[in-house]
Amino acid sequence: MNVIAPQRPANVESDALEVAQSWLDQHGQVVLATVASTWGSAPVPVGGQMVVAPQDRFHGSVSGGCVEADVIAEAADVMASGAPKLLAFGVDEETAWRAGLPCGGKIEVLLEPLERARDGAMLERIALARRERRPIAVVTDITTGARSFATADDATAEVAACLVSG
Repeated sequence: MNVIAPQRPANVESDALEVAQSWLDQHGQVVLATVASTWGSAPVPVGGQMVVAPQDRFHGSVSGGCVEADVIAEAADVMASGAPKLLAFGVDEETAWRAGLPCGGKIEVLLEPLERARDGAMLERIALARRERRPIAVVTDITTGARSFATADDATAEVAACLVSG
């Protein structure tokens, strides 16, 4: 695999969601990788993100470099299929000789395919909430990829608690 270091888009900060917006404009599709859960020692906390564009172009991190190559390879499949995928990484007997987390922790990474026509408005809504400093959650069904938004006012108790805690 030929991994290409990202070129920082003009006038875009180093935030994965902002880069995703810019790259959607350039490429029409990207994959957003998000740390969905961690256990034990994990180099990137839940919510850490990386965006992957065609030709293995990427920005951000989900593991501090431990599993990024595998995530980028899987992202190509997700782009092709259009279906989300949940990946699990850690050190156990099965994965000890493949990509894993040498720190002994475990992580799950959600890969979500994004397309300009379908998801551009979603990214803009998130960007607007951030600019206005309003908490917002994107709730994703990991089997279907269906997304909904929640704010502290209309969220379930579990999502509202996460929004309040930051």
